[in-house]
Amino acid sequence: MRVIAAGGTFATLTVLGLIAGVLIGGRTGQQLWVIAGLFAGVVAGGLAAIAMVLSERR
Repeated sequence: MRVIAAGGTFATLTVLGLIAGVLIGGRTGQQLWVIAGLFAGVVAGGLAAIAMVLSERR
């Protein structure tokens, strides 16, 4: 069950990072923020998912 929660956490943080990038990019006019937000979401989601899965193994 923890693996499903880890996947949901990864997906949620990735989408939130993308949304934040779109919002910031729309306000500044620089679309590079979209890529940066997506990347930040993937990294944060990946780290959170790895931490959840590793805590399951203990």
